[in-house]
Amino acid sequence: MDEGSREVLKRLKSKAKYTTKELCSKGEKIYAKIKEKLEPTLNNKFVAIEVDSGDYFIGNDAIEAADKARERYPGSVFFLVRIGHPAAFKTKRGIKVLRGVNRISESGKAKIVLNDAPNII
Repeated sequence: MDEGSREVLKRLKSKAKYTTKELCSKGEKIYAKIKEKLEPTLNNKFVAIEVDSGDYFIGNDAIEAADKARERYPGSVFFLVRIGHPAAFKTKRGIKVLRGVNRISESGKAKIVLNDAPNII
């Protein structure tokens, strides 16, 4: 099974609206439109983008941005960007860039878990 087929199968199993690639593509296009508005005044903050509406939510960290986004769009998945940076997260050694996170709710509080999906929360 090729990578594209795996993505479609994952989406069908999880009832997700978009594949990871589709969500990232939409998120990157929206971020490109708002990038000049956000940079450089909000560098180092995080932005969670709801890709269907184009609405975005800014936080001092990924959890704050995700919580704001979830308040407005509780059932959505969001594209996450660290403003002014090529990726949301890096490893301690700075060798490998970790671009993706999943948000898991525990008792009403957000928890960020790294995954292989770039910029998805």
